[in-house]
Amino acid sequence: MVRATAFFRCVIAAAAVAASPLVSASTLTWPGSPGCTGTLQGCIEASGPGDTIEIASDTPVDEDLSIGDRSLSLTSAAYHHAALAAGRSIDGATSPAAGTVSVSVSRLGLRDGHIALSYAGAATATYDLRELDIAQSIGGASANIRLAATSGTVGATVYHNRIVATPGNIDGGLIEIAPHGAAMNVYAAFNTLVRADHANTDGGAIFVDVAGVGGTAASGYFAAFGNVVRGGFDRGAIFFSEGLFSSTSSAFAARAYANAIGCGGDASGQGIGLAVNDGSIDLQVINNTISGCEIGIGALLWEGGTTGTYSGPVWNNLVVANRGLVLTPSATDAVTNDYNLINAASNIATLGAHTITAPAQLAGSMSPRLSAGSPAIDAADATTLAFGLIDNGFPVLDADGLRRVKLGGADIGAYEYGDVTFDHVASAANVFGNVTVIDDPATDGNAGALLFPTRKAVYGAGTSDHTFGIWYSAPSWTIYNEDFTQAVDAGAAWNVFVPAAGDGAFVHTGTVANTSGSLTTIDNPMTNGLADRIVLVRHDWTRDGTYLDHPVGVSYSGSGSGARWSIGNIDQAAMPAGMGFDVYAQPPSPNAFRIAAPTGSNGVQIDHPLINGVACADVHVTRVYDPAFPAQTVDYDVEYYAGNGTWNIMSTEGFVGATAFNVVIDPAQVDACTDRIFADGFGG
Repeated sequence: MVRATAFFRCVIAAAAVAASPLVSASTLTWPGSPGCTGTLQGCIEASGPGDTIEIASDTPVDEDLSIGDRSLSLTSAAYHHAALAAGRSIDGATSPAAGTVSVSVSRLGLRDGHIALSYAGAATATYDLRELDIAQSIGGASANIRLAATSGTVGATVYHNRIVATPGNIDGGLIEIAPHGAAMNVYAAFNTLVRADHANTDGGAIFVDVAGVGGTAASGYFAAFGNVVRGGFDRGAIFFSEGLFSSTSSAFAARAYANAIGCGGDASGQGIGLAVNDGSIDLQVINNTISGCEIGIGALLWEGGTTGTYSGPVWNNLVVANRGLVLTPSATDAVTNDYNLINAASNIATLGAHTITAPAQLAGSMSPRLSAGSPAIDAADATTLAFGLIDNGFPVLDADGLRRVKLGGADIGAYEYGDVTFDHVASAANVFGNVTVIDDPATDGNAGALLFPTRKAVYGAGTSDHTFGIWYSAPSWTIYNEDFTQAVDAGAAWNVFVPAAGDGAFVHTGTVANTSGSLTTIDNPMTNGLADRIVLVRHDWTRDGTYLDHPVGVSYSGSGSGARWSIGNIDQAAMPAGMGFDVYAQPPSPNAFRIAAPTGSNGVQIDHPLINGVACADVHVTRVYDPAFPAQTVDYDVEYYAGNGTWNIMSTEGFVGATAFNVVIDPAQVDACTDRIFADGFGG
């Protein structure tokens, strides 16, 4: 694979800027702050450059909102789920006189409404749209996100949004990106996009429409990473177009990495599509999964186009389709393909020498993760994947937002196989004093497994005051109370996370050199100097043969490359040398994140769309703390409140300042326990 040029590395850096929080002059609360006691639109008009408006109401706002030339952030206030009333939308069309603008919209709900931001000025615009919940009723008004530009330069991030809708027309999308005679750099990542109706539909889920206007070419860099698309889209679940309805040639870079696409059971629609007129597309289509489509990956010419060209790799993709690769010969001489798994009746392409044509062995067509024994496991060209991730600045993650490389290497497709999550419940049959024996295929007889149990509250079955660890007693793993005189209560329950072997899953052993006071310091390339890492830990008696009757957490100290994560007794008791801990670490993602605990509270809500309202979800948690604050003496557990459908982290003791929690959610487990395909409203 040809590595990205310096130009494109700079472009992704520009797109990454759009993901940074906007600098705010002040934070306004609506309703309440001066100028914000009337309508929300009035609050917008009263805001200053860079202000943040937090909507502190759960009553749907019955207004259409106009942002105009303003720079601002619009979001829900803490512990609120703000939304617009059905049929209401947000528009932000700038005037030709507009200078630099920055707009962020997040954590809002829309029904039968859209968010449309367009730039017509001569300077730059930065747009950040994330954690939006947009849905369209059958026959309702268009519901989507549209970003457009007719001049200047736009950088945008579209991240972790959920859209259930139908494209408005054949050249529309649930996410529309439309630079017409302008430069635009867009990073669209970890969005869940679902076709609202049950029939294949025109348009795309992500539709990138790059076109020159009046002799002025458009340009840019457009990256789709880790998106999940369900439903058939004729243009393509992810579609990159050059020169639609334009006689002015344009050139741009298209990147599609780790996207998971399920078209449905009727072999309709296209997975990843590209169409060029008389310009060019520099493409990288790497490690995507496409299932149940008519065409898996297509690179075509628009009707009337004669000189359009493509260049770049189509590599490490898993394609189950009627037609696998459809690459127009006259336009794709500079396109290479290899290390793909292709299950298709036909292809219009000469398949690379390392192509696999065996059955993919997917767990399901609409939730197309790999099942045990799939030939895609560890079969990807890891070098091409690594260069692509590094050169584009992408995270080393799969479509689930979990680690990209596990077991012996990287897998073909969007998902990495190997992690396991399950429940363990103590019972009379498996409790022996202070020990409860685990029985699961992922751990039975597997002495080398790493386990991360998180206790979940069950009324009348134990409390979070009891610290616990893990111990392998062949042939089984066990969970035990560190106070060996305290019997495990029948009915006590745990969520157990067993990550596959690979980078980020390791054992830390304390020594005299790395242990001081209440802390033992981790030295591992997956955590060193990486303050954003989501780290889980659990004391493992198997590693040291010593009880540790103290609640543990993790802390981060230092600066630069010399900074380190440590494991500590949060009651600040001395940490004995030689203690052993299982450690899991990964980059942050929508499903691996950190939440702060309110000081003085004994609970913190986990507000996440994948687990809200899902009592069967398994949540994995480790406390993050600062040893400079007062000691905490008791542990915590996770609890599901049926009343409001939320998961919460609870303790019998109020949290001190700087307390936070690292949280990991395994989407495969949630899919398995809920059938989220139909929860999405898609039944085709």
